[in-house]
Amino acid sequence: MPTPNLAQLQRAIVIAEQIEKLKEELSQLLDGSSSFGPKAFATAPVKAVKGKRKMSAATIAKMRASQQARWAKKEVVSAVNTVVKSTEKLAKKAKRNLSPEGRARIVAALKARWVAKKAKK
Repeated sequence: MPTPNLAQLQRAIVIAEQIEKLKEELSQLLDGSSSFGPKAFATAPVKAVKGKRKMSAATIAKMRASQQARWAKKEVVSAVNTVVKSTEKLAKKAKRNLSPEGRARIVAALKARWVAKKAKK
């Protein structure tokens, strides 16, 4: 940081004096109560630290019941998803039966392709 010259120091002093005058004027307007400086923080009320909050047995029971209901709902959804996935897997793995007519058509098509390929050579 560059060192300030004499003119800058004099200007800083003038500004600091103006700030002090404005603070005094403000404190007179507010009947001596100023929101500036350490005095304002020294007079601020301190909140008491409270202990751990206690809940009634009925409230705890309600919370427990609602949490168990959420867990049960989650278990039902996951069980349904598992069943759906397993049935989808079984459906994908199901063997397809080829009829004798379909097999004969495939064999005929392959033989025709082989004949055409040999004819080209």
